[in-house]
Amino acid sequence: MAALSRHVDDEGTPDDGAIKFEFRKTRLCTPANVEQFKPLIIHPGDEWRFEDAQKGGAKRQSDASILAREILKAYDRLSDGVVKCPGLDGQPVRMVKTQAIRDELKSRGFLDHNDGTITPASRTMLCKAKTMLLKDVRLVENEGLVWRP
Repeated sequence: MAALSRHVDDEGTPDDGAIKFEFRKTRLCTPANVEQFKPLIIHPGDEWRFEDAQKGGAKRQSDASILAREILKAYDRLSDGVVKCPGLDGQPVRMVKTQAIRDELKSRGFLDHNDGTITPASRTMLCKAKTMLLKDVRLVENEGLVWRP
């Protein structure tokens, strides 16, 4: 039995228009035809694209994932040389102002803005990226400051 479902990325965000095609029952699968039963992600458009849905297949990073990686890079650049001070648990950390990271991301073109104000779409993407980092405890935030635990 085959099933179609809306494809979602690793963060649980629906992938624009992509469809996941997979076999739920594979009793006719044999070593000779196993390739025919692999799940696929179908990207409709002018030129339809098919990719392997299993780990190791082509993988497109979400904008929030890319921005999260850039947030960490910006933090690393800005924290270089900052004097360590106690974090929430008392351990020494290098604290950087969240506004400084935001400003660097704007200046490098990762956040769209009008007259210095981040656009609503960029603000949403920044919130998703920051939430990912905080949830995975890759960054800690408190009172306008962030640091790596």
